[in-house]
Amino acid sequence: MSSKSRINILAIMIDKINFPEPVVVVQKVELCFPIYKFDLLNEIDIENTISKIKLLKTNHPATTRTNVITETGWRSPYITPNDPEVWLFDDELTCIQNKLTQVNSFKTKLVNFWTIIYGKKDFSKSHNHFNLWDNSAYNAILYLTDSETPIVFETTNTPMEIFPKKGMLIVMHPLTYHSVPLVNDQSERIVLVCNFGVC
Repeated sequence: MSSKSRINILAIMIDKINFPEPVVVVQKVELCFPIYKFDLLNEIDIENTISKIKLLKTNHPATTRTNVITETGWRSPYITPNDPEVWLFDDELTCIQNKLTQVNSFKTKLVNFWTIIYGKKDFSKSHNHFNLWDNSAYNAILYLTDSETPIVFETTNTPMEIFPKKGMLIVMHPLTYHSVPLVNDQSERIVLVCNFGVC
C-alpha cells in the first residue's frame, strides 16, 4: 500500500471519529525565572561596538517595526548566523555566550540578534522573547550606554526595575515579560539584544 493510500485511509478514519466538544479551561500559572546580571565594561570595547551599530544603521536605515515603538530612534532588522553582518559582532556575541556558560550547563548557539537606539519618547511594550519557531532558551541584553529609564520586569508582586549601566549584560529566560517605559534620556540609549538556543 502506498503512503498516499495510507494517508487517505487515515483521513477517512479521523473524519468518522466523533471528537467531544473542547472544554475551555482558563488557568493562571505563575512562573518564576531568574534574571542574571553581568558587568562587561572591561571585557568588550564599548565605543567600538557602538560604532559597529551606527554602521549597521547606515546600511539598514529603515527601522524594523516590532513591540519597540520608535519616534526618534531606530531598530535594526533581525540578524541570524547566516547573515553577512554577524561577523561584525563576533567579539560581543562570543563574550555574551561565554557568560551563558556560567548560568547553564548546556552548549548554546546564536538564534538571532538585533540592536536598538532609543531616542526621546521611544518605548517598548510589555513582551517576552518566547517563540516556538526559533527554539530560544536564553535572552541577553547588552547595554552600551547608561540610562535613566529602567527596564521593567513583571513579577508576581510589584514590577522590578533595573537601570541600565554601560557594559551591563542581563540574561533571562525567553518567557520573562519586560518593557521599557517612555525614554526621557538626554542622550541615546543603545542596546544589543540576542536570543540563544541550546545545542
